[in-house]
Amino acid sequence: ALEGRIPSAPQDVRLSFNGSADRAGVRLQSLLASSGSANARLSAEIKRSGPQRWQITSEGELKTFDPRVWFPGPDATWGPGQYLFNGRWALDIHAPGLQTTTSLAQWLPLLLGRADVKLLESRVAGLPMQADLELRQDLLAGAGAAPSRAKADIRLGSAQLQISGAGDAGEAGFNDRTQVKLNVPALGEMAPLFKLWPDAGAWTPRRGDVQLQADLTGRW
Repeated sequence: ALEGRIPSAPQDVRLSFNGSADRAGVRLQSLLASSGSANARLSAEIKRSGPQRWQITSEGELKTFDPRVWFPGPDATWGPGQYLFNGRWALDIHAPGLQTTTSLAQWLPLLLGRADVKLLESRVAGLPMQADLELRQDLLAGAGAAPSRAKADIRLGSAQLQISGAGDAGEAGFNDRTQVKLNVPALGEMAPLFKLWPDAGAWTPRRGDVQLQADLTGRW
């Protein structure tokens, strides 16, 4: 375990971890980063699951986690407002080895497994935030294709972004369908986000709204 203070951080931090590695893979049995009552906990493992295949698993939880304690910087770096994250994640992915002749776009559809991320009662630049992300890609018995499903529901302040998609990852993408819905009823509410990028100051919205709905077919 390590204890101490990160330069310019507002409070003391504690980091403890337990891991191991061998020819079969790398394991992080536990990692706990805490500061006061706030903490982040995770475990992860990367191991061989067959010839030229790897399994990646991880799960973790955030409780009143403030990233500014661990990654401090000038006020201009983070901008105004509170940053706070509560949530959890879990993933179990089986991946083929990435060959030098395989592009990332070709490799990603070959992934199998699941990933779930949930954020509740969180804040970004002072805006309340919650998110629910779900990814599934399962192997069809004897078919060799991986039916994929993706769902995302992200709320920031009064804004909401919803994305849903489905398709056959093992095919050329002709059956892929993606639907996107974006609703920002008070665009000026998003102004604190623009302060994260000083060069975007001239584009900071003051008023207005945005509504977007799109249906996409195929794959890039």
